Amino acid sequence: MIGEFLKLFVLPSGVMLAALLAALVLAVSWRTRRLAAVFAILAGGAYLVFGNGPVAHWLLKGLEYRYPVVHELPPLDHIVVLAAWGIPDPYVTVISQASSHALPRVTEAVYLARNHPGARVTVTGAGTSPGVMAEIIEALGVSADRIRVDESSSSTYESSVHLEAELRDSTFALVTSAGHMPRTMMVFEGQGLDPIPVPTGHLSYMNIWESSILPTPTQLHLSDLAVHEYLGLTWYRWRGRDGPGRSR
Repeated sequence: MIGEFLKLFVLPSGVMLAALLAALVLAVSWRTRRLAAVFAILAGGAYLVFGNGPVAHWLLKGLEYRYPVVHELPPLDHIVVLAAWGIPDPYVTVISQASSHALPRVTEAVYLARNHPGARVTVTGAGTSPGVMAEIIEALGVSADRIRVDESSSSTYESSVHLEAELRDSTFALVTSAGHMPRTMMVFEGQGLDPIPVPTGHLSYMNIWESSILPTPTQLHLSDLAVHEYLGLTWYRWRGRDGPGRSR
């Protein structure tokens, strides 16, 4: 709850919303209407800048293309998939129980599993998401005895810690969204592991000028994703989680 509240002050959409709320509150009194106008301009400016396509794609591109796709992989012992949002729902198909961020990770894992029949698949995360993603992986043809679910990891860092012993001295692919890959690689390498990055679900354009200059909510969401990851990288480095034995 506290983390969600703090996002109001760090993510572009949160800053915009907080500024709009402040403008509405301050506009009630004529004495503070000038200040209300300042906050309204701040909200509009945040939308114009971070909802702008080239800005949003530039921010996210710096994360998503940091690790290029490897087309020829060595034989794998493990395939590790970072869980994204998913929740069991009897009213929809199993495929629809996973979010748009989870499905590219799932399909990438299935593709790798089919091409590396000796590899085990581990879905790591917390809550219902790992189980939902594992169920989809099985439904798409990977046998259940090859799939392991880790539901005890509430962060990317915890996933790297909990899987370190199993993955050490093994050849494994690390599957997550392209924008999340830099933070994921940092913490797994920080545990002394040597993952092969398999970024998936790219959302940004390599050529940022292919995007719309006019601000849109979708492009604002891309900026949110990028800022969230940059802040995550900064936080992990400050906490010493980019190297073994350094966490505070």
